[in-house]
Amino acid sequence: MFGRSKRENQPQRLCTPKQFREKVLPRGLVKPNPGLSQGVGIPQGTQLSPLLSNMYMADLDLAMYEWITGLGGRYWRYCDDVLAVIPCGYGDEALSRLDEELQHLSLNRSEPKTQILHSAELSQHRQLQYLGFMFNGTDVVIRPSSIHRYHRKLKKAIGAAEIRREPGAPLRQQALYNMYSELPTRGKKARARKARQKFSGNFISYMEKSAKLMGSSRIKRQRRRALRRFRASLRKHAG
Repeated sequence: MFGRSKRENQPQRLCTPKQFREKVLPRGLVKPNPGLSQGVGIPQGTQLSPLLSNMYMADLDLAMYEWITGLGGRYWRYCDDVLAVIPCGYGDEALSRLDEELQHLSLNRSEPKTQILHSAELSQHRQLQYLGFMFNGTDVVIRPSSIHRYHRKLKKAIGAAEIRREPGAPLRQQALYNMYSELPTRGKKARARKARQKFSGNFISYMEKSAKLMGSSRIKRQRRRALRRFRASLRKHAG
């Protein structure tokens, strides 16, 4: 558990692990995830989750891959997202086979998230969605909900920076650039700072890489709009 130090403006521990186990847990102040208490599934976001899901669903992958490739199609799965490209007329049978394989694993398919699309039907109003991307038949874009989530996080981060700002001091922007934008490179000091910066990537760099790999001009436009909104938000609060 952590709090804020007014003097150093850094997280500060409120209690030791021993105090947490002896004083916090016995009082019932921490509630476990109800889903985990049922003994179903694995925690999402842990490092072992993708590995365990691949091991658990290996038989399903093999069965679906052999059947779909036998039709001349393609099959992909990433964690709980499945995409299959198959000849027309096999959509219902593909869902039936997938449901049968899922039942063997005591799993269910999410009906609201299931799509059967014909290539001729793809358009701006009817798009294929997979792994955070949308395809309209000619171009790929990042799903709008992902960009909205980025803007919500940015707004919260700027609000937190405002709270930490000392009276009369400028808004500290370095961490915001690291997390939500790209470091400015104008001027020798800015270029030197960027050269020293250990940067592991963020949503903006993810958009840039996606645009390059997929050759999507629309993702480039999405990225430019996100950067303009980021800079506008900083100008609004920097004074």
